[in-house]
Amino acid sequence: MQYLNRNLFPALLLAVFLFGTLKVKSADPIDSLTIRIEQAGEDTNKVNLLRALAIHHLTVTGEYDQAILYYNKMIELSKNIDYPYGVARAYKGIGNTYLVQGDFYLAVDNYYEAWGIARENNLRRTESTLINNIGLLYYRLGDYTNALEYYFKSLGISMNVENNGVTGMTYVNLGDLYKDLKNYEKSLDYYEKGLVILQINNYPIRVAKAYFGLGELYLAKGEAGTSLEYFKKCLEVRLKAGHKKAIGASYTSLGNVYQEIGDYPLAMEYYLRSLRIREDLGDKYGRTDSYVQIGNLLMINHKIDSALLFLNKGLRLAQDVGLMLQEKQAFEKLALLYEQEGDYKKAHEYQKLFMSVRDSLFDQIKGMEIGTINSRYEFVLRQLEFERDQEEADAIARQEKKRKDLLQYSGSFIFIILLVLALVFSTRLKIPLSWADGLVFFTFLLIFEFTLVLTDPFIEGWTGGEPAYKLIINAAFAGVIIPVHRLIEHRIKSRLSKVNS
Repeated sequence: MQYLNRNLFPALLLAVFLFGTLKVKSADPIDSLTIRIEQAGEDTNKVNLLRALAIHHLTVTGEYDQAILYYNKMIELSKNIDYPYGVARAYKGIGNTYLVQGDFYLAVDNYYEAWGIARENNLRRTESTLINNIGLLYYRLGDYTNALEYYFKSLGISMNVENNGVTGMTYVNLGDLYKDLKNYEKSLDYYEKGLVILQINNYPIRVAKAYFGLGELYLAKGEAGTSLEYFKKCLEVRLKAGHKKAIGASYTSLGNVYQEIGDYPLAMEYYLRSLRIREDLGDKYGRTDSYVQIGNLLMINHKIDSALLFLNKGLRLAQDVGLMLQEKQAFEKLALLYEQEGDYKKAHEYQKLFMSVRDSLFDQIKGMEIGTINSRYEFVLRQLEFERDQEEADAIARQEKKRKDLLQYSGSFIFIILLVLALVFSTRLKIPLSWADGLVFFTFLLIFEFTLVLTDPFIEGWTGGEPAYKLIINAAFAGVIIPVHRLIEHRIKSRLSKVNS
């Protein structure tokens, strides 16, 4: 028995290990989704499964080619089963995939394709999402005027159709834009609006984006402690969700805070963590940002050759992709570096390039356009909010009127029942025939009027409000009631005559 136990124990361990391995493997979402796709019919359920797998490749594994592959399969199936909603969402997903890689022009092509389908098929919620994404794309390119235009267009639709997730995210995106314009008060207002909406409607990933924006805002204001709190909250949510690209951005933001407070080794550690993720994902936008941030930190630590290497890598990539914000930052840092090194000629050249890009981003004309767009759309949003408040007030008033009408109808109905009972019992009492005539006439008059009031909304719908048709229907009611009235009147008079005799 002891020998058996000694030999059985390793076997049991092996069985447990193999079972655990199989269990973990079966729990792999890619394997699970692939199996479910293979088993699914050619219907909308399969479209949704393809989308789920594409999103997993996009946000978790960072396999962008696979994401695009499954989005294209989603387009093919959606077209075959005549499902335009699926086609629009797939094109939007491809746009998102190109956006995170920094291929902005391919992204915008797919967004406009999706937007056209959404408009043709009156998919208003999808349309609000797409317009917000186009605004984000213009923001990434440094075109704040168009970004603002699209953000407010998106808000106008999303608020109207109560697409709260998009409304909240658009407010957060507006917070980012005004932070860059150094309008911190307006930026904070938009971030807080977005955060409240996203928290109430339970969008944890988007709440993390709001935390991220608030962290950047407080860092820009010089409040590193508050900034660090928001960045840590953001990272906690993103690590739990496993979104690699977002985690990379969080590591960069933590690096920025630690650089601000002077902890350069920890700052470099977070910058390198972020760069590794962004290189693995092929994230051009993120890599550009990392190269510039690392180059700047190396310059602060007087590691000039390494700083030049990273700043120039960042500059070249920014110019290749068309990222004006990162290009501006790289020119600014290179100007500072050459100034520190005493090479004033090169410093002056890069300073001129920096100022040229800066002016194209923030020139007075664009500032005026932004002010005009902001004023125009904020008025529209206030009007929308007023209309929504008015609709709620009208709904409450309609409900109150309905309650009062119901009480009046109920009271009238009870009164008619009492009159009918009075008619029934009147045949047992000695009352003058003239009183009986009046009671019968009054009762049937009330019944006739009550019936007309009760059926009027339906008659209005049937006849389209045509007076001639309404008159015919009312006459038909009268034609039914008059014979009944005469019959009841005759019977009551006959009984009263017997009682009175």
